[in-house]
Amino acid sequence: MKHTSRFTLLFFLAAGLALRPAAGEALVDVEAGLAWDSNVYQTPDHDYIDYSQSSRPLVQPQVRQGFYLPLSLRAAYEHLLSENNTGQAALDYNAEHYLDPDLGNADRHDYSVSVADILYLGHAEDSARMQFKLFHGAVHRQYYDHDTGLDKETSSGSNVANRYQYENNGASVRWQRDVKPFEYKIYGTWQQRDYADPVVISQLDHTYYQLKGTVGYRHDKFSRYSAGYSYFVYDYAERPARDIAGRLLSSNPALTYRYQRVNADLRHKLAKNWNLGAGLEHTTRTDDYQGYNDYAENVGDLSLDYRIKKGVKASADFRRWLRDYANAFAYDNVLREAKKSSGYDSTLALEFTWHKVHGLDLRLEQSSDHDADARYAFARSVISCIYKWSL
Repeated sequence: MKHTSRFTLLFFLAAGLALRPAAGEALVDVEAGLAWDSNVYQTPDHDYIDYSQSSRPLVQPQVRQGFYLPLSLRAAYEHLLSENNTGQAALDYNAEHYLDPDLGNADRHDYSVSVADILYLGHAEDSARMQFKLFHGAVHRQYYDHDTGLDKETSSGSNVANRYQYENNGASVRWQRDVKPFEYKIYGTWQQRDYADPVVISQLDHTYYQLKGTVGYRHDKFSRYSAGYSYFVYDYAERPARDIAGRLLSSNPALTYRYQRVNADLRHKLAKNWNLGAGLEHTTRTDDYQGYNDYAENVGDLSLDYRIKKGVKASADFRRWLRDYANAFAYDNVLREAKKSSGYDSTLALEFTWHKVHGLDLRLEQSSDHDADARYAFARSVISCIYKWSL
């Protein structure tokens, strides 16, 4: 891992303080609660034969369940620098901490600090907004064995549990223009992600960049439509690509994944207190070598929410996805069937708000992944109670 200077973090914090004048606006959002997880390590719920290994061992996964404490914090300070210009410094922090020490490998936390300059242009009927942002962050999560929850090790027994931990530096530009009844958005970002160095295997350091555009149209007071396109790239410095036979050779060139995504969404007011949402999304992924892990993915989403009374809302969301690989094999074994996967995510929620600054969310989330490679097939349910406070 190339050591990112700790002065980067100090720079962002100092820049944020520099924006602070005698008067401004502080914004704070906190979410904390208790949740129960039925499958902490996304473990397969049945025995399987691991065809990725020459010995073809029978694997007997151990599904673990337990409680955890979710925490989310966002603190921002904004100041009107001029009539059409606002400066902002912000901190975001998210964490999940499992109460059982034996489930500690599932703990995770991340943070991001940023400074931004926001420009407001135009007038009520033709307004525009542009945001320039610099940010620094870090992600801490363990690389664990999904079957046991223990630290991930290489075939030679070397511990690589820190492989997915990284620091992130980058910049983004966001532009939005409203020309009623249309809304236009463009977003671009560049990020350098610097991963921990496990030495015994290739690093995951990479550059990430994305360009996204969206057009929205409000048909009337009941319906709104939108469509978008995005192009994003993961350009790895050392991680080798697989060849067309699925072999991960050190002599293979560094991996580059390129994604293209199109989406369309609808939001419709069915009745006074009922709202319906629907969306479709199509994504293709290609690599710059022999295309072994190329795939096409289709996603459908349907949501419904009902305002029971002031401060009380119920909602339901269902998402279904299908992913087909053009060249890959299950277990990366040419003797197995073609690689493919599918699954769904669903959420039922009941949300309460009072005095504008307090909230309580009760949620039931379920997900299920079906995969030709049994190592990645699992089902999971999460029940949570989250208190929210805003200033």
